Amino acid sequence: MDNFSNSNWCSPIIYNDVVILSAGASSRMNRPKALLPFADDENFVEHLIAMYRFLGFRVVLVLSSELHAEFENTNPANYPDRIVINDRRDLGRTHSVRAGLAQVRPDAHVIIQDVDRPFVSPELIDALRQARTTFGYTAPIFNGEAGHPILLSPFLVAALRDIGSATLRDALAPFPRRDVKWDDVRCGANINDAARN
Repeated sequence: MDNFSNSNWCSPIIYNDVVILSAGASSRMNRPKALLPFADDENFVEHLIAMYRFLGFRVVLVLSSELHAEFENTNPANYPDRIVINDRRDLGRTHSVRAGLAQVRPDAHVIIQDVDRPFVSPELIDALRQARTTFGYTAPIFNGEAGHPILLSPFLVAALRDIGSATLRDALAPFPRRDVKWDDVRCGANINDAARN
């Protein structure tokens, strides 16, 4: 029988990365969604970076070169760990996802976070981490509908690096989803919903 002790065994380290997608344009808001004001003198992207940093995540930010030029003047405390420039907006959200996943740690569980969904709470992120999976992904469920953000397993991250031109929804379809029931409508809301109300 193995004799495990504190001196010769420890639990594996769980790495957590987040890919924040903010390369898309916003014709409705007349300015990049990432720079819209959130609260306490923070814009959307600064708020998300600060929250994920507080929760111990390594932050990968995908953005356009135009937004990068503005973001370079931001508070260094709100600067991400890695910036990825994506100027191929014509290739859609999938291209940003693939570009971001190329920069995460190979053994990390990864959250995919849209910048126009800044209403996510630290409590939801902790719940997703507690329900993480080995091969699939974890998603919040509100009123029977899957919400955002989603948490990918390292196995799935590796598979999605070759996502090609498929949408993220289609690429995820073959993989198991673990549901986290969440009684907060904000897990499915984005800034476009707020603008319509």
